[in-house]
Amino acid sequence: MLDFIVKALFFFSISLLIPLLGCSETGVPREAVSGHVTLDGQPLPEGTIQLQPLGEGPSAGGKIQEGRYELSRNVGPSPGKYRIDINAWKESGRIIRDEAMGTTEENLISIIPPKYNLNSTLEINVEKGGNNQFDFDLVTTSK
Repeated sequence: MLDFIVKALFFFSISLLIPLLGCSETGVPREAVSGHVTLDGQPLPEGTIQLQPLGEGPSAGGKIQEGRYELSRNVGPSPGKYRIDINAWKESGRIIRDEAMGTTEENLISIIPPKYNLNSTLEINVEKGGNNQFDFDLVTTSK
């Protein structure tokens, strides 16, 4: 019986250590990324930025606040090329009622043109150990 308990404790201990292996430096390499986002020359008050890999690697994303975003190394992208999607919304002044749920909410509209999100052509190249600061100057009208 003692042999069974020792074996059970051993396997239980191993099962607790396995998830920690993914947290080591041998996991997916990631880099910190930061920068500024302006809309028509003004810092974007708030929004989101998403980095979608154009090859292999994890996607990454975060919040934009007062025209600045910062993704720390533990949540940042791996080295490589990424497509950038930037989104921000404002209240439209309309209230939407969900009859099925019996709730209402403010209707939001995008303030960022689709060429910076749905149809984005923005790309960056994240370098291992590099500066990895990327600024985006977005415009809502064609010039």
